[in-house]
Amino acid sequence: MTIEPESRFLANGTRDNRLLSIRPSAGSGSNNPNALSLKFCTQISSPRPCFCHSNDSPASFMIIKIVLTWMCAMESAGSTSPHTIGVLVADSNQMQCQLLVGALRRRPEFQVISCAADMDVILHAVADFPVDVILMNADHPRLAGQDMANVRRLHLAHPNIAKVLVLGKSNRDSVVNAFRSGVKGLFCFADYPFRSLCKCIQSVHQGQVWANSQQLQFLLEIITQVPSLRMVNAHGITILTPREEQVVALVADGLSNREVARELGLSEHTVKKYMFHIFDKLGISSRVELTLYAISHGGVRQAEWVAGGG
Repeated sequence: MTIEPESRFLANGTRDNRLLSIRPSAGSGSNNPNALSLKFCTQISSPRPCFCHSNDSPASFMIIKIVLTWMCAMESAGSTSPHTIGVLVADSNQMQCQLLVGALRRRPEFQVISCAADMDVILHAVADFPVDVILMNADHPRLAGQDMANVRRLHLAHPNIAKVLVLGKSNRDSVVNAFRSGVKGLFCFADYPFRSLCKCIQSVHQGQVWANSQQLQFLLEIITQVPSLRMVNAHGITILTPREEQVVALVADGLSNREVARELGLSEHTVKKYMFHIFDKLGISSRVELTLYAISHGGVRQAEWVAGGG
């Protein structure tokens, strides 16, 4: 039995090579009435193959099954995007890096290279290879560290490349600092399988953000927190309480006492008491003076939420 493509011409004069012909091999008894001669169209848009001739013998169904499997493989290959994603794996743990690179290279949609978790090496690799996504080992101190300064440097140099941090575990500070530094995704092998990493790479490449529900909760908490200004004296000692600093920040933004009360979940009377203590501590007497003082003496900081009534 032979399986070979067979060309035909369409009505518009173009050649169509999507017709597959299955014929008995030479010497297999082409005069045998049970011999199968089968043609069908492999056109993907067709709801089912168009059989030109077949019979009901078991051999027919077996061959049809084989050919239908071939069709599915062809359809799957045809649906694969012609554009691959360039992936750079930055990890100084050689064994871990080799395992990850080897697994990713089994996926046809990825073109993968690797380098050490050193910022200068990463920048050279990006210059020499078309990188779309960078996977970085967040546990490596040279690459991430507490302040993510190197990740930020990489983001400023190549803002169009999506960055994914591979973490051992995540906490509130690491998540917030990572996204502030330009990271588009956080991935933890302890929580998710390898196929999820492939989905993560594809998602960030498409401009999406990859984070789990807990990591998103950390980000939402930062967004919903009330800002505050850190007021210090000449010796660097904090003058106001955290709640008073929040009141100052809101007043400096132009909110009235009623609006401050609504924002903090307090009564207007309580806000007035805060304002009195603030004026007394800072030695000022008006909201205008408070705003000017906040601009000249206050330093913006990441505020912790202080419960109402405190």
